[in-house]
Amino acid sequence: MSSSKEFDSKHHESVNGAAPKRKGGIKRHCARFWWIYVIALIIVILAVVLPIIFVGYPRLAQSGINKAQLVPTAQIIRNPAPDSADLTLDSVLLSDSSLHPDLDSFNGSFYLEGQTTPFVSVTIPAIKADNGTTARVQQRIQITDLAAFTRYTTTLLATKNFLVNLRGSGGLEQGGLPRITVNYNQTINLTGLNALQGLEITRFRLGNDLPFGANSFGNVTIPNPSISTADFGDVTLNLFVGETLIANSTLPALTLTPGNNSYPLYATANTTAIAGILSQPAYRCGVIPLSIRGNESRFGGVQIPYFTAPLRLATISTRFNLTDTLTEAGFGQLVNGTCET
Repeated sequence: MSSSKEFDSKHHESVNGAAPKRKGGIKRHCARFWWIYVIALIIVILAVVLPIIFVGYPRLAQSGINKAQLVPTAQIIRNPAPDSADLTLDSVLLSDSSLHPDLDSFNGSFYLEGQTTPFVSVTIPAIKADNGTTARVQQRIQITDLAAFTRYTTTLLATKNFLVNLRGSGGLEQGGLPRITVNYNQTINLTGLNALQGLEITRFRLGNDLPFGANSFGNVTIPNPSISTADFGDVTLNLFVGETLIANSTLPALTLTPGNNSYPLYATANTTAIAGILSQPAYRCGVIPLSIRGNESRFGGVQIPYFTAPLRLATISTRFNLTDTLTEAGFGQLVNGTCET
């Protein structure tokens, strides 16, 4: 019996002594192979984080750029030359993105919608991409493709609304995340000058010793519904009734700004042609249908081709009342009737 108890006691001691030995083995294992667990943990973290940084973050950033809207508030063309001009572009960035990254300066090219050749390239400044951020481009541009730039100025002058595309690529940095490259392909809505429709000639008078060799002068009002300001220089216009040329006119140092523009006009009128027109029953009341056709733009004595071309394509129709002009000059008898249709 005693031997059985002794055996049980020894067995119990051996069993109880095994647990500490096993626990110590786990500690020794962890102490020996801890670096394997650290590496495994790092691999797991990297497997989760790296796709976010190098895949998810760039996609999210590009999506924010794509959804952002660039709204132009001013376009100013000053000091034009045949192959260059001073350009100022003011814009507001509208964005509802949760990201507010820093956008690097980049070279941006502007295209008319549907065109593959840019009409101008400019340096877009670095900005913070917060909603409502304003950006200003201000530089002397070089007109490297005259045909493309003339196509743009023609569209600007002749249409009511049109679209341009801004394209380029540049750096983007969000907080401490790596800098990435994003692509810009923004469609921008612009308002044109609507072919200068609504132009009116008022207070027209005959005179002597006038600038440009003119024999008459008046005032012209030109509405500009766009955000664009442009120095056109001395602009010459031809005035027609039907296909009869009745005057050549000059608008000196014309600068169109947004809103209504009022400028002096000097004209060399063909009084013989005008008298012949007023003798017709349809115009005995002194009101004639006037067609104004652009001729030339000259700045500093030099022709500006990208303004001259669209002016020559433009024809502005208006009603011109000569009654006060002729009455004041002593020719009221020419307009003492009624217009007959």
